[in-house]
Amino acid sequence: MVHYMIFKSFVMILMVTWLIPITLACLDQMTKSWVIHNLSPHQLITLCPYIQLTHSLNQGVTLGLFPAHTPLQHYSLITLTLILLGSLLWHYQKLAQSTHIQKMAVILVLLGGTSNLIDRLMYQSVIDYIILHLNSWYWPGIFNIADVSITVGSILYILTSSRSPRTIPTRITPSDSHQTSS
Repeated sequence: MVHYMIFKSFVMILMVTWLIPITLACLDQMTKSWVIHNLSPHQLITLCPYIQLTHSLNQGVTLGLFPAHTPLQHYSLITLTLILLGSLLWHYQKLAQSTHIQKMAVILVLLGGTSNLIDRLMYQSVIDYIILHLNSWYWPGIFNIADVSITVGSILYILTSSRSPRTIPTRITPSDSHQTSS
């Protein structure tokens, strides 16, 4: 019975830590494929009053900053992404004593970054497709599920890392207070 409980706990941790990020990365790639095959560039589809889908190619980084117009810039972004993903993977290996939320946060960033890297390798740009707006106010950029994964993972990691670890006060017993010297 105890082994079953440990196994069940392990499976739940594994599902939360890995299944959610992998599902988001797959959903992102499937949505990008749908967008590429069903929307012409900059065509809009309204999902609800606040969300629209479009087909946008982002050759830069976040919010289209630092666009890669030359092959050197494009390969530099790919190299930088690989270095950052490698650093995150190395950091993940060091999280043995961290919370499961911290591990999931790093995995969210890793898989979001990997999903956008796949786009760069396949299409020479990242496929963005989500537009958020409220009446005439628009979110300052078009984004995708991988970007959300990176953002949520980064925020989760910062929030869980900034909490100071709780220290358990040690209790001094009467025998500890009388040390004998030899």
